[in-house]
Amino acid sequence: MYKLAVLGYPIEHSLSPVMHEAAYRAMDLPATYEKIAVKPELLEDTLSRLLTSGYHGVNLTIPLKETVLPFLDAMDPAAKRIGAVNTILFERGELHGYNTDGRGWVASFHEEMGQTITDKDVLVLGAGGAARAILDALCDANVKSITLYNRTQERAQALAASVRQNHENVQLDVIENVNDLQPFGLIINTTSVGLAEKNMTAMPISLSTISSKTIVSDIVYRPLYTPFLMAAKEAGCPIHTGIGMLLHQGALAIRTWFSMEPPRSVMRKALLQQLGEQSEE
Repeated sequence: MYKLAVLGYPIEHSLSPVMHEAAYRAMDLPATYEKIAVKPELLEDTLSRLLTSGYHGVNLTIPLKETVLPFLDAMDPAAKRIGAVNTILFERGELHGYNTDGRGWVASFHEEMGQTITDKDVLVLGAGGAARAILDALCDANVKSITLYNRTQERAQALAASVRQNHENVQLDVIENVNDLQPFGLIINTTSVGLAEKNMTAMPISLSTISSKTIVSDIVYRPLYTPFLMAAKEAGCPIHTGIGMLLHQGALAIRTWFSMEPPRSVMRKALLQQLGEQSEE
């Protein structure tokens, strides 16, 4: 039996077990996947315990993705560039770290929107860990240009400098204010604005100047249709919800652990059913 888990603090609301368990049942794979609450100061000891207990791997969520770095024996190139890990494979007594977040967002976009992002002028909102992972993936995908906006300018400038170091040919600008959305073919909200536990009427920026041709993406998936996405839909824009990034980063983790392709449609159905049940509570 393969033992797997997602670690974080808090962890109660994680949907990862729902989609992973559905995938393993469909794959006829003898595996279990659980949630484990782990404070950052206990992460090293917890990983050592899981390793000696025969676990095959773990996922990491907030606030552990950066805390884990000193405890790893190896990291994939994306994780090194991003400076964060969300997937660990326990292999021959070693901890190998990966980051599937950014690639998960890109895979989701390709699947759901039926197009590539190579020709897009992209506006990214936010400068946290999710923005860092998505920016790295956008650079790998050779998007036309990237513009970064964050309410704290210093943080945006620091993130942009880091991205430029790893991707020398990227066209990346930081803006102080978002006055005109017409130039952008894609807008991605990587902030937590609109999250159900927070202010559900809040929006990261106004969409008053947006073109109906602009695709709007939000990585928040609770609620599935955030105020930001609803406003974009009312403006006639194609929208891309946050469920896909969650799904595809998890699918890439499964591929990392087992070198097998998981049934993404099964995982999506399980997630949507769970979200539907929660919205009715």
